[in-house]
Amino acid sequence: MKCAIQAILTVLLAASTAGSAEPDGAVAGPLRWPDPRGTVSGSRRSEALPVTRARRKLWEFRDEKYPISAPPVLWDGRLYLLGGIAGDQKLFGVDLLTGRRTHAKSLEGPVTRPTVWDHGVVLRTKLDEISVLRPTRSGFRSAWTFRPRLGELSDPIVFEGEIYAVGPDCLLRFREGKREPIWKTGREGIRGKPALYGNHVYVIQERKNVRRMPSVNLIACERQTGEPAAAALVAYYTTDRLADPGVASEITVLSNRVYVKSPAGLAAKGATMRNAGIPVSYTHLRAH
Repeated sequence: MKCAIQAILTVLLAASTAGSAEPDGAVAGPLRWPDPRGTVSGSRRSEALPVTRARRKLWEFRDEKYPISAPPVLWDGRLYLLGGIAGDQKLFGVDLLTGRRTHAKSLEGPVTRPTVWDHGVVLRTKLDEISVLRPTRSGFRSAWTFRPRLGELSDPIVFEGEIYAVGPDCLLRFREGKREPIWKTGREGIRGKPALYGNHVYVIQERKNVRRMPSVNLIACERQTGEPAAAALVAYYTTDRLADPGVASEITVLSNRVYVKSPAGLAAKGATMRNAGIPVSYTHLRAH
């Protein structure tokens, strides 16, 4: 996973952008990369200054027993890395300047890719629970665990201390330390990891239509209430078989445009959201 660390450092230094035109959270700060996709909007954009040439390798981090298995995330000078395989994993804290390991904690799986906010590492530690781990002098402590008892949860996103995740046929918003979600929106067929941009949370909905082929829809929900604000058809399936989990579920939002990755097995359909003052359209990105 050395290449992943090298790649994210390259992104932090090279993928700079003027973030003033974007809402908070759509562009990562100079020393932050809080989500595996860069930001809660999935933009992979940073305010870091560009570097035209990488002169030399600064450091390398590796663990022979727990090889790095997920993209690193960054918060104010500390990288957080997940290593190992499901059932035997470890979370590392690594100093960005020196590559020195500062923290470590063994985890039982299956653990998903971590995200971070204010040095609170948020990850799904079991299929049906999301935990917040915080660094201490001796390692990481478990600060809080959310168990909604709904079934399998998606990878979470976190923004301003609030966590968003998709459960079975629902979207959840909750805050660390609270037992009940702030809101829960029920929508049949919702799946994948959500994306947040401005005042809306975006999710993918897969629907089994009776009179026509199954379809994939993009849903925009109000961030404050969870109420659906707009919907757009992304694609019809060209067969009557629904997609595997994760297909057509990667969402990126930037500059009022939504990008949805769709597989070759989908017939692309175009539309623009014209509801609730959301002037966003979407573009298909073919899976590689």
